[in-house]
Amino acid sequence: MNPADETLSEVGPLYPLEPFTINLKNADQKDVYLKITLSLELDSKLLENELNAKNAVIRNQIIMILSSETIEDISSDAGKVKVCSSIKTRLNAMLIDGQIRNVYIVNFIVQ
Repeated sequence: MNPADETLSEVGPLYPLEPFTINLKNADQKDVYLKITLSLELDSKLLENELNAKNAVIRNQIIMILSSETIEDISSDAGKVKVCSSIKTRLNAMLIDGQIRNVYIVNFIVQ
């Protein structure tokens, strides 16, 4: 389901993550930094305990995904949707107590 298709009353519990600052891949060798804040929509509030316990692993997985992107990949709406989908798929493969329904970008700054 596309997050844009949900009404606010249908959105599940949200799990905000601390901001990430990532050095993106760049073909011209200039440093390009992404500061991004994400929030995970959970299928159940019960999943929060597992996410708290696995916070370091979750952050590592998200950093691995984001740092493999280029600014060109992630700047478009389609690129952002793809990255959010990749994060959701990778994290859901690791979870036991529930699933992540959506990944929302709360803040997005490229420098």
